Amino acid sequence: MESKETETIESQSEINHSKDIIFDLLKGRHIFQGSEFSELKQNHEFYEKIFQLMDLELICHEREFYYLLNYSASTGKNSNSIALIFFVLMRTLSIVENDPRPNLFRSIGFEESMLRLDNLAPNDRGILEESGITSWKELDRKLSLMDRLGFINRFPDEERFVFNTPAYRLIELCESYIYDESIVTEGSEEE
Repeated sequence: MESKETETIESQSEINHSKDIIFDLLKGRHIFQGSEFSELKQNHEFYEKIFQLMDLELICHEREFYYLLNYSASTGKNSNSIALIFFVLMRTLSIVENDPRPNLFRSIGFEESMLRLDNLAPNDRGILEESGITSWKELDRKLSLMDRLGFINRFPDEERFVFNTPAYRLIELCESYIYDESIVTEGSEEE
């Protein structure tokens, strides 16, 4: 007869928002502020063990936000679209502001109109169209998703958005892509 051991998971402080925290993280949200963030920070080990039971890794980014990693899951279409939108936005901003590393976290944010397909350079428009974003309506849905996931805060009445701290994940992704591409390019030049 097989014995089943149970492990007790203890928290460091009071747990008031566990349902919201767990559901938000499982939906892909990034937690970076508010009472959920405080509870998660105080009880990091507690939540880490819960997610380990689901074969997920709770990540605390050095910029003070939390998210889940599932190493067994493949990157989805939405993830790719968000990364491409961010990449196009970075390129557009660096051209508009004549700065290769524009300040993404300024309090006034950015006008959504800069991402309208007819305002983009042909190469950038092509990148988005290849990923299936061929209209403002589709792009608007992706921006709404970025808002729900915590990468941005949208102000629809003002048609602008600001980046939240979790956008550092997107910056790192773009930088790693550029780095990986430069290695591939260097390797093919040597052959």
